[in-house]
Amino acid sequence: LTAGRRAEVDLGVILRNRLRIEGTVLRARSIEEKTQIVESFQSAILPLFAEGRLHAVLDRIFPFEEVAEAHVYVESNVGFGKVVVEIQ
Repeated sequence: LTAGRRAEVDLGVILRNRLRIEGTVLRARSIEEKTQIVESFQSAILPLFAEGRLHAVLDRIFPFEEVAEAHVYVESNVGFGKVVVEIQ
């Protein structure tokens, strides 16, 4: 919800692709449950990144000298994917 609670969604795409929308929050969960979630992610999902079957969606890469512009870009909420500030 970093971009807010409301979103415009094309329901046709969801129906056509038989997608599901699920929501959850971690705030109300116990430390033990959060630990289990992290461990499950590490064992089930991280290997898929290592194998190249999953990848992060990169929107833009900013050089460190443009970190202020990167913040403005993120706050504008126009991108899709990760915004990276590159430090060399």
